This record gives sequence, structure tokens and C-alpha cells, in this order.
Amino acid sequence: MSDTINKTRMAMSAVLEAASRLARAFVLALLGGAVLQIAVGCADIGESVAADATPSLLTVYPNQVFSRGKPGQLGLYIEGEDWHVLADMPGFEHQEVLFTAPSQFFFMRNQASETTASAFAERIVGANSDESCRRHYASAAQRSHDSTARLVGDKGTVSEVSEIAAHGKTLQTFEFTIFGPQKDTCWRKAIHWVPYYREFCFHFHFDVSSPAGEQEVLKIIGSLAYVPQKPRNVDVDRLFYFDRLRIRLSIPIDWQYEYRRPPPGPLGGIELLPAYNQDFSFLVVPFGRIRSSASQPKEVAQAYHARLASQGADVSVVNEVCKGDTCVYSFDHPEPRCDRPSPYCFPLWRRMFAKIGDQSLGLSLGYQGTSKAAADHVAKALSQAKVLDLMEARKGLVQGEGKTAE
Repeated sequence: MSDTINKTRMAMSAVLEAASRLARAFVLALLGGAVLQIAVGCADIGESVAADATPSLLTVYPNQVFSRGKPGQLGLYIEGEDWHVLADMPGFEHQEVLFTAPSQFFFMRNQASETTASAFAERIVGANSDESCRRHYASAAQRSHDSTARLVGDKGTVSEVSEIAAHGKTLQTFEFTIFGPQKDTCWRKAIHWVPYYREFCFHFHFDVSSPAGEQEVLKIIGSLAYVPQKPRNVDVDRLFYFDRLRIRLSIPIDWQYEYRRPPPGPLGGIELLPAYNQDFSFLVVPFGRIRSSASQPKEVAQAYHARLASQGADVSVVNEVCKGDTCVYSFDHPEPRCDRPSPYCFPLWRRMFAKIGDQSLGLSLGYQGTSKAAADHVAKALSQAKVLDLMEARKGLVQGEGKTAE
């Protein structure tokens, strides 16, 4: 929670006085915390399995996000369906926070406007219209309202939930205001929209901080388009729930995946495979939190490289690519014993060790010379991967709620 507050403070204008900054930070921290627990009637179950005390096997939920060629346009796809959804959301970026339900696509924020957005979709038996979806989720907006009212308490006011019409859509909204010191106030408006498409009820939840932000949301809603075919030739954000970690990897939509039991690694790994052949095999092995200098991925990569070189292997130099809090260390080497591809035996290998925040991942990519492009594609995807420690995030959320309640 404190991290959310700090990021919020940094985004504020320098000309605002300190009191106003604190008031606004409180509201955004509130939105980033317990209010996110209220969604589509499935609060706090989406990542409970992966964050359980007993390690679980690989879990992947069907709802996925992808980007199109148009700047700012996002696609939503539900695995197994023959359609997808497009929406124009320029300026919005993923926030690595706990999700509230398996049906959730994303939680995003536009730093410039301070608008937050989350999206869900699930198949509802008997649903056949927007109205039927609103009836099914009649209590969702009210529970969001009630949760907000409890958190605001005597620090501000919360309006009742009301329905409004905009661009032919029926939206549910409520407003709340936080009173800060020196008569500063911070205003927010929650907007819920529940449309229907092909047996699925969607739930879009926005929180805005200004009338301009509200117009931004109405533009997003107006831009939503349903496309009656499966998306093709796109990379989707797959969320892999592995043990107590959530790993976000952007990979081609038609790639296959499965769980590989140990070895390697103490808990096994995620294996990514091409859709139609055995051109490559990409294994992702979470090693967990970096706890010492010896477990730093750079040190591990150099030690493994030195061991292969000492055995006479023709290894390339260790390549280092860093961006933000992610660093990937990789090198290539041939495997003479695998002169033709077979399961887990390839003539060429790329070994990668990644530091993503305070988490360490090991990666092994076996491939043929004809699939080097896939190897490069996967290496790029890894450099953009995100890892969320579900246990730590849950602890932070609980601690943050306690501090807010005080």
C-alpha cells in the first residue's frame, strides 16, 4: 500500500500543496487496495489457489489481453471462443496487483488522468442481454459502494448508486469525496458497465478523478467493438500461476503450454511449445526470491557458462539486456548429441537467467537453426515479463487496509 501511495505522490503536480497531495494519495491507495476486492461477486478468489500455503501446479485462466497495431488499442480474448473484443485505451498500463476473480482480464491505470480500469467476463447461464447481465450483477456496484463507504468513513461523503444513460449504454455510478487538511478535497467517481455478448456478461469498472476522466471513460465505452473471429498473429498476455507466483509473459496466441514436473528446479517449470511442430521447446523455471549474491541470476549465468566452457562446449559470450527492474543474461551453445530434434533434445540451446524485480527465473530454449526467430521472439518476451509474488502482495494488501482503517 505504501508503494502505491508513493507512486501516486510522484504523479501529482509540484504546484499542489503537501496537504492536497496527501489527500489524493489516500484516495488512490484506497482504490488500489480494498476496493479492488469487490468485483463481479467473486471477491478474493481469483488468486487464492496460487497463493495458498500448499504449492499448486501450473494454472492458467482463459481471459487474455493483447495489443493491436493501432496505438492504444487493446484486445480481450477468452480462450476457446471464436470472437474477441477491441477497445481504445491509450495511456493505460497494466498494474501488477492481485486480481479479484478468475474472470478478470486486467487492472490498468492511466497515470496522466489518474483513471483506473478493470475488466471481467464470464459465461452466465440464461443471460441474453445487457439487462439480464445487470440483473445478474445487481449487487456488484452496491457492494463496491458499500466497501468504499466503509473505507471513507467520516473522512468524506459517498453518494448513492444511480443509473445513467450515455451513448445508448446504461451505466451505474456513484461519487465519493475525501476531505483533506486545510479544506482540500479529493473527488472520485466510480462507473460500472455490464454489457452482454454471446452468452458472456462483461463487467467494466472505472474510477475517475475529474470530469475529463469521465469523458475519457465514455470514449472507451463508445469505442468497444466485438469482432466475430479469433484473433490471429498476435501476442497475448498469458498469466501463469505457478506455485505462489504470477508470471506475465507476452507470447504468440497459438503457442501451447504445459507443466513440466521437476527436475529441473525444485518445483518444475512451464514449457512453451509451437502450435504445429517440434521446432523448439522453451522451459521457464521459477527459482523464487533472490536471497544472496550467489543466487543473483548474473552470477548463476556466469557460473553455468564457465562450467560448459570448461567441458569444451562452444559457448557464446554472456549477453546482458536490462530494462527497468528486469535483467536477462543469456548465451548460446550447440548440443552435438542432438543432431536432430526430438522431445527435449535439440541441436541448439539458449540458456537464459532473468532477474525480474527480486525474483529469479531460469530459462532453457532448445531449437533448430530454422527456429532462431522463435528463440529471439521468446528472449524479447522474457525481457518484458512481469512477476507478482502473490503471498507478498496479499500481505501488503492486508497491512495496507489495516493502516488505512486507522
